[in-house]
Amino acid sequence: MLPNPDQRLDPVCGMWLDAEQTVTTYTYLGVTYAFCARECYETFARTSEQIVAILAHEPRGHCGYLCPGQRRASRTTLPR
Repeated sequence: MLPNPDQRLDPVCGMWLDAEQTVTTYTYLGVTYAFCARECYETFARTSEQIVAILAHEPRGHCGYLCPGQRRASRTTLPR
């Protein structure tokens, strides 16, 4: 499924975000990036130069980091 044109991609974890899902943004070299969680924002803020270099060569448009929101969503409860 293609994302809605109004959605933005979190460059750290790859989650597509609607405006109400965006926790914060960060502008680096004139480009504003949106983040799904504080942890993704902090990762980008600490390593902006390295992440932007990765993004320049990454066809998915994100680094593939598994953020807390994705870890919660991917957990399954096994029956006992």
